[in-house]
Amino acid sequence: MTGGERPWVVLTRPAGKNAALVNALQAHGVAALDLPALQTHPVPPDPVSFPRLEGFDLVVFVSRIALTSYQWQHGQLFGASATGGAGRAVLGEASTQTTAQVAPLAKLKTTLQTRRRSTPQTPPQMSSEHYPSSGLRPRYLAAVGPSTAVALARFDQAVAAQVLAPPPEASHDSEGLWQALQPHLHAIQDALIVRGQTGRDWLGEQLVRAGINVVRHASYARLPADWTPAQVSQLAVIADQGLATVWLLTSVHGVDAIFDQLGRHQLLKLMANARFVAIHERIAQRLKSQIAVCDGPGAHPAVTLCATDNASMADALVAMAR
Repeated sequence: MTGGERPWVVLTRPAGKNAALVNALQAHGVAALDLPALQTHPVPPDPVSFPRLEGFDLVVFVSRIALTSYQWQHGQLFGASATGGAGRAVLGEASTQTTAQVAPLAKLKTTLQTRRRSTPQTPPQMSSEHYPSSGLRPRYLAAVGPSTAVALARFDQAVAAQVLAPPPEASHDSEGLWQALQPHLHAIQDALIVRGQTGRDWLGEQLVRAGINVVRHASYARLPADWTPAQVSQLAVIADQGLATVWLLTSVHGVDAIFDQLGRHQLLKLMANARFVAIHERIAQRLKSQIAVCDGPGAHPAVTLCATDNASMADALVAMAR
């Protein structure tokens, strides 16, 4: 293993999402270790309580994995794919759809199209009151992040809903999406939030306070990734050589999983010579809390914030690795 005296960059996003960053870092002469903190997988759907999109005015997908996992659940409940398979999940793949995952989405689109064709397409009257329920649902599909919004824009071509997401200059989080929803709240009576089994419920709470009926649906679960002996060995060599590390942090849950794994493998000493790139202030705050437990409340880790696109993350990581 080679890396010279430059810090090693540790990429902690789920498996399958780090290849572009590895290539970008290598182009700058920066060694990178692909070390997912979490693995994600769809939750087996409950046929009784599974929420259909047409039952809601607003459907929020909190992430790309929330969308693809919902598609997988729908396929499990409502039919096999056109190629004869019911589909299966790919662990850690938030941005990749298998053929079996795409086919249930096509079936879902067909279901919604059929429902719409059977419903008179009379434009609703705009008012400040809630719209009555109708067959023209969902009215809005919403996303927190840009990659999810792109996926929903393609989905939107079939269901004729308006896609809502934070503008580029806003924060890509629940607070940013809440601002984007403001002009449309009068048209929303029922909302569905498709999310993980755990996570913040801030957006749901705001919708409830606005008088909207909210259903939370868990389409996927997060679990700590199991680091292989080879990965642990790589970290141990880096620690023994006294090399610095730069960690990319993209999830509060991921921060907790990283420190848990380092503790179990007796590698927390890596944090004494570590720098960090985080995609949100909440993640940076969780990091500081974990560092304080290890090194005391006077510890001040070097943390920089960046946007969620690959180019921004690569630039921040390269700068921190100098």
